[in-house]
Amino acid sequence: MYERWRIQGGGAGIDVEKAAFTEISEGIGLEAQGRFEGEEFMAEKVIIEVYE
Repeated sequence: MYERWRIQGGGAGIDVEKAAFTEISEGIGLEAQGRFEGEEFMAEKVIIEVYE
């Protein structure tokens, strides 16, 4: 699952929208939530952070 968080006012407001893997690019913030299976991390949710 991918989500885009549009963060305004230094975190005072956050709009959450559906996103896609193709939106990931250099210079944006990412947060991954998931679990480790051995030495491999399995992401269940990836949050793309856009600061405005």
